[in-house]
Amino acid sequence: LSLLGRNMSSFETILDFGCGCGRMLLWLEEVGAKADLHGVDIDERAVRWVDENIPYVTAKVNQPLPPLDYPDGFFDLVFNHSVFTHIDEQYQDLWLSELRRVTKPGATLLLSVHGENAFFEYETASRNAGGHPQVVRDQLARDGIAYIREDPWVGSPFPDFYHTTFHAPWYI
Repeated sequence: LSLLGRNMSSFETILDFGCGCGRMLLWLEEVGAKADLHGVDIDERAVRWVDENIPYVTAKVNQPLPPLDYPDGFFDLVFNHSVFTHIDEQYQDLWLSELRRVTKPGATLLLSVHGENAFFEYETASRNAGGHPQVVRDQLARDGIAYIREDPWVGSPFPDFYHTTFHAPWYI
């Protein structure tokens, strides 16, 4: 936000997209005193915890795919941490369209991705474990996005669509 000459306090209506148990929202009490602060996530238990423990946030459960329960043009800032790092391109496109719908014209979206550094760490760990990450590197170079279905998230408590995604800078 500082690259845009802004800070969180300069926005009126803010959404933490994929808020989980509020790991980012916990730090925004001063912002929540001035702005209308919201969080959404697919994890009902986590959202319930936010609702019960972070009084300056309106938290809602959303479905794995759009829509969100907000009107068009509602937010002037949407941010997230680690959502687009775990969903495939189809889900990403649907969510980007939905986030566009719920943001005001000229709104700011601050969305995190796994970029080059995260991919380098993946490659190193994969090689050290006897893996062959070249196939994924080739996909990333060709398509700009690589979604890995066979990853440590298989069999985890997370939904079946939750895996590992990397983005090339030119794709973003």
